[in-house]
Amino acid sequence: MAADPALDVSLRSLAIWALGRQNTDKVRRPLIAALADSDISVRSEAARALGVLGSRRAAGRLIQVMRGDPDASVRMFAAHALGSLCGPKAVSALREVLANQGEEAKVRGEAAESLGECFASEAVPDLIAALMDQSPEVRFWSAFALGQMRAESAVAALESLASSDDAVVPGWWSVAREAAGAIEEIRKGPWET
Repeated sequence: MAADPALDVSLRSLAIWALGRQNTDKVRRPLIAALADSDISVRSEAARALGVLGSRRAAGRLIQVMRGDPDASVRMFAAHALGSLCGPKAVSALREVLANQGEEAKVRGEAAESLGECFASEAVPDLIAALMDQSPEVRFWSAFALGQMRAESAVAALESLASSDDAVVPGWWSVAREAAGAIEEIRKGPWET
């Protein structure tokens, strides 16, 4: 169903969604193939499904999609999926996208969030720098990621945002509120191993 172009796109997307919830590596290939589909919703669902599946063997293709798909939403879903995979290549690619000022804010913001989900400590300097980005979305998700990682070195920059950044991210809240929440999370101390 997922690969049948004669079927309605919503049915194909539903089949891809179901494939991503299978606990087998056999579904990886059809999902990777769906990343090249002509329909944006099919490509987006394939990226999400690969993230849910958690197959690191899909990381290389997801990185390609995140860097080069013509649609920003598909690139964003690929960045989100990479946050579930968290290998060294995924983290490196997410850092690269976060720093790419030519990329759309929603993709860069998703890259920041995914770095936090990966607990990518090597990205802490990148995330601190992104707290001064022009985009409120990038600042918001960078603050989230730093709080998620409990990055003590980010407290001063987060305090600055918490006291002054009233920009609101649609569907969420202000950057200042997210920065304050990140500070609270950091003050809980390091994660126990």
